[in-house]
Amino acid sequence: MSEQEQHITAESVGQQVDQMIDVASLKKVDMTVEDFARYSELDSDDPEITELLAQYDLKAGERVIVSASDEDDARNGFDRVVVAGGLDSFTTDRQLTDELNTRLLESEGADMRSNLERAERIVPGDDIKELGDVALGAAGVEAPTPVEEHEKSPFGYLRDLLPPVTRPDRQPENLDHLYGSQEEYERVLASLQLTKAEQEQQKYYDTFVTEENKQSSRQTLTDSLKVNSELGRVLREAGVDVASMDAIDAIRENADVRYETAKYFARKLEDAVIRDPQAFGWRIADNMSNNLKEDQQRPGHKMMSRDYVVSLALKMLGGEFSDRHADDWLDRDETGRVVLGQHRDAARQILLYR
Repeated sequence: MSEQEQHITAESVGQQVDQMIDVASLKKVDMTVEDFARYSELDSDDPEITELLAQYDLKAGERVIVSASDEDDARNGFDRVVVAGGLDSFTTDRQLTDELNTRLLESEGADMRSNLERAERIVPGDDIKELGDVALGAAGVEAPTPVEEHEKSPFGYLRDLLPPVTRPDRQPENLDHLYGSQEEYERVLASLQLTKAEQEQQKYYDTFVTEENKQSSRQTLTDSLKVNSELGRVLREAGVDVASMDAIDAIRENADVRYETAKYFARKLEDAVIRDPQAFGWRIADNMSNNLKEDQQRPGHKMMSRDYVVSLALKMLGGEFSDRHADDWLDRDETGRVVLGQHRDAARQILLYR
């Protein structure tokens, strides 16, 4: 039997095993994200792996749910079905992991809907926020400021993760140094020098924020507004004409507009994944902290997959996304799920579809 035939046979057997396993019946192992990464790099016959299997009464090859946590950043945690003591000590079972995440997301979605329905039974619609403000006032407590609300938002971290994209440029406040001493002249010139980070940002801006990309974003924004009324609201509240090039610039350079836009699309993406995780590539559905996505336009900038999808959406709206610098080819598996171009596909889904 050839190596390819052996691989196909093994894959078929794995799929048959998955069909016979109920995810709810699997054992659960709790560990930190760091421990999982370390165990995953060990050989299956490593003493640490043998000790771990004995600790949790696991057999080599048994499928188990690993619930990994990160005390420093809860967003890095994940739940995954793995083959205990597999070829690389922990081999992810992709099919069962998808099923597990679907169940978890459905459960979270049910809880969210239940809480919203309970709130609606108390006070319908927009009156909920008004009631909260009245209650705070009666208790002598000041309502939270917008900044405080941002910090408490589950997507508040996006303000720092996806800051405005501007072109650093320093100009002297006046021309007095031209007529002063040589020492004063040199001091002013030194103060105008850009830092290395500013130089990199300037290079990025000059490369990607082009008229061509802005015109492309203008069409994307026009199409996106047709299915995303909230985006139009964010722009209008900022006093921006949604049909103008100012809207493109605001999404890119206005801190509040950019943050509110990012927050809206992050929430939309989360809801979409809850409804149908199979509609997205597995990296977006799993959103694992040990599989970060690097921004090809900004080497060294890494983030989790869903955050990168939101980053791409902002680029596509803000005149930063270059079709010439992106491989627009998508590849799908036999089920129709995107496997190549997962992040670009997800960004376009939240931008162009309800």
